[in-house]
Amino acid sequence: MLGCQAKDREEAAQKEIWVSDSPESQAKSQLSGDQFNIYVANRFVVPSLNKDQQSQMFTGLLTLEILTQQYIHQHFQFRYLIVNHSKEAFAIERLFQGGYIFNHQPHLNPLESSTTVSDC
Repeated sequence: MLGCQAKDREEAAQKEIWVSDSPESQAKSQLSGDQFNIYVANRFVVPSLNKDQQSQMFTGLLTLEILTQQYIHQHFQFRYLIVNHSKEAFAIERLFQGGYIFNHQPHLNPLESSTTVSDC
């Protein structure tokens, strides 16, 4: 779940609900302070670096932050769903992590193979 401060709609009427990590905010954030950007850099960007990119990083002409920002813009989409209660949000998140929403598990933060949706 990306973020929400209210546990249900009644509480939401009194408190601000926020979605912290849209692609725009992710792509603008610094790698060192953002767990999502670190995952993307480690899992997708670093393994795909070519020799030219490595040389440019060594000389300071290119940074991992720039490459990660570009990767996020090119490969990720942002989706959200408004639900009435946090329990619904967590249940949907578990379904997504288990591969039941798009018929495959996500690359980042999937459920472990020993965990089932009913365990959550």
